Amino acid sequence: MKLAKRILLALYGVQLFIVIPWFLGEMYRDELSPYVWRAYAHDLELHGYRDALFVVYAFVLFYSAFIFFPYIAIKAAYKPHRHNVGIVLILSLWFPITFLVFADSIFLFLRAAPYFIFVVAWAAITLFIAIMWKYFHASSRARKRE
Repeated sequence: MKLAKRILLALYGVQLFIVIPWFLGEMYRDELSPYVWRAYAHDLELHGYRDALFVVYAFVLFYSAFIFFPYIAIKAAYKPHRHNVGIVLILSLWFPITFLVFADSIFLFLRAAPYFIFVVAWAAITLFIAIMWKYFHASSRARKRE
């Protein structure tokens, strides 16, 4: 069972390795809508039913990454009790919902940035703040126990 699970995760990872850069690049260049129903209708009209279904499958892969990776990261960072895993799932669902709501604004912001290094710096600072928040949260919890 563990071998089958690892093989499925490896196949999922390989597919994500292809789909995520492909979709983010096309969305950044405004060649692909971030909304699956628009992309489905566009591909159905241009290429037919099977290609439109393939695009739907690729969107499912793309948006599942926005659930899977935050779920793993939150679960690894906070190590919740097994009864609180539902809360972790709800928190990880917040990432694709936020992306769907603000996708157009996010890509407009990225296209309008004068230098891409600003976006990289923003991502690095955000990651640094997230790590610092984790340690602050852990140390404040330890102080409350004392």
